[in-house]
Parts: sequence; structure tokens; C-alpha cells
Amino acid sequence: MRINSIKYKLNYNPAKYDYKTMMYVKENVKYENFTKAKEHQWECEKCKCTFSKYPDLKEHKTEKHSY
Repeated sequence: MRINSIKYKLNYNPAKYDYKTMMYVKENVKYENFTKAKEHQWECEKCKCTFSKYPDLKEHKTEKHSY
């Protein structure tokens, strides 16, 4: 997977570990473990739906947002 690609930069929103709270933080949302944070790592920029895998996001875009 090429992280330097523009499509990955736009849609990939990983959770970062906060050592003070000992939780994973993505924007203002905190998750207890990495698996819960990973479920919401890909985000559609049009409707703000979150997905755990990039192919799911890609399929969502073609079904819901294609003209």
C-alpha cells in the first residue's frame, strides 16, 4: 500500500495513542482499544461515514456518490 498516494492522504484518518489517558484518540473521539479505533479509520469526505477497510470505502463511493 502506498501511503504517499493522494487518495490515502485524503481518506485515511488513523487513531493515535495518547499515553496520558491510555486510549486511542481520533480527532475528539476516544477509543479503549485499537480494534475499535481501526473500525473508523477510513472516512468518506462527502457524507462522513466511516469504514474499517479501504475497499469498503471505495465501494460506498461508487454506490452512493457516483453520478
